[in-house]
Amino acid sequence: MRRPDTPTDSVAPAPPASPGRPVDPDAGGTDAVGSGPGSGPVRRRPVHLRVRWVLLVALGGMIGTAVREALVLAFPAPAHGFPLTVLGINVIGAFALGSLLEFLARRGPDQGARRAARLGLGTGVLGGFTTYSALAADTAQLVGPAPGTGLLYLAASVIVGTAAAWVGIAAAAAFSRRRERRRARRHDRRRAGAAT
Repeated sequence: MRRPDTPTDSVAPAPPASPGRPVDPDAGGTDAVGSGPGSGPVRRRPVHLRVRWVLLVALGGMIGTAVREALVLAFPAPAHGFPLTVLGINVIGAFALGSLLEFLARRGPDQGARRAARLGLGTGVLGGFTTYSALAADTAQLVGPAPGTGLLYLAASVIVGTAAAWVGIAAAAAFSRRRERRRARRHDRRRAGAAT
């Protein structure tokens, strides 16, 4: 039987945050304070060691992988040709991940439903959907017979994928700003209506 004043999980405490730097929400630390005489902070396992989050990522990964595989089978690349489907998947995934993470970051701390969305959709679905192992395999396959094509494919994947992530971030930021402005206008109209 466990004593009431002992931590629920024995993990090392998270290192203190540097001034001006964000705290990693997945790095253990203290999540709750115990109640009762002599009880101190209760330490929780880091997110990557909690079964419910691991299962959520796994389920999302299965969904993302199934969608990617369906697209690759529906639109196969020609033998020794440019694998446009995989390139498109990675670019769409980079855009979606940039949008998702920016949107979630603007909505508040990485807790509850936001954490579930980040892990389930971001790490799980989009992690399974995008495929950098196929990028590596396709590049290696293209470099043999056509080194220029292989290197072009690799460069296009990295450059266009990075640009797509930035566009996704910018799109989510613009969407959030518009939403905040609309909310502020509604609030001002309600306040003006209440004052009359």
